[in-house]
Amino acid sequence: MRVGGFLYRGLCIQKEDGNGMSNTQKSETRYTLNKFFLSLAVWFVACLVIYGLIYIQENNQTQQLILTGVAISKDISSQSGLPLLEKNFDLLGEFLEEITAKPEVVFASIIDHKNKLIAYTDQEQFLTMKKHRTGVLENVNYWQTSVLNNQKVMNFSSEITFSDTRVGEVFISLSAKNMERLRQLFFYFAMASLLLIFIMFGVVRYRDCLIWLNEKSAQMIAKGLPDKK
Repeated sequence: MRVGGFLYRGLCIQKEDGNGMSNTQKSETRYTLNKFFLSLAVWFVACLVIYGLIYIQENNQTQQLILTGVAISKDISSQSGLPLLEKNFDLLGEFLEEITAKPEVVFASIIDHKNKLIAYTDQEQFLTMKKHRTGVLENVNYWQTSVLNNQKVMNFSSEITFSDTRVGEVFISLSAKNMERLRQLFFYFAMASLLLIFIMFGVVRYRDCLIWLNEKSAQMIAKGLPDKK
């Protein structure tokens, strides 16, 4: 009996193709690849579902923020008509202090009919505020969130009227720091889970390569041994 034949049968090495890979190994490779692509498909569908839920949640938060901003803007504009005509700056300042005492309000200002800044909580914020209005609700303008002094906000403006005559305008900014937080967390989760999938299947393929190399080494050793009669 040949020693090489004994080692060959003992290691259970199957018939190989021209590339040096056994039929069993080829089947295992296909099975691993199928699991890999199935995992990617499941990951993709799960991400779509989660992102859809996050989108709905953030849209609800945005609508609620808009309603809050509209209510505050209408409240302060309705009280500021007569004090603005009388140039009662102290009273207007008290209005702004009362408004900005709310945790969601980060900035407020009032201008007159000549667009002159009359009362404000921060002059620099008013001058750097982007005033590109994109929507209107109940005669209150609002526009997309922007970064104001490194803080994400949503801006609102409402005309101040007295006897149906425009005498000024009020601007406020509400904090929107939590509006896209879920989306950011989702992206971190998606990237981490995708990386985990690649790592897991990479480890499996690395292990299979080691097994294949060990089998090839055993075959080469077996073929190199002399026949023993």
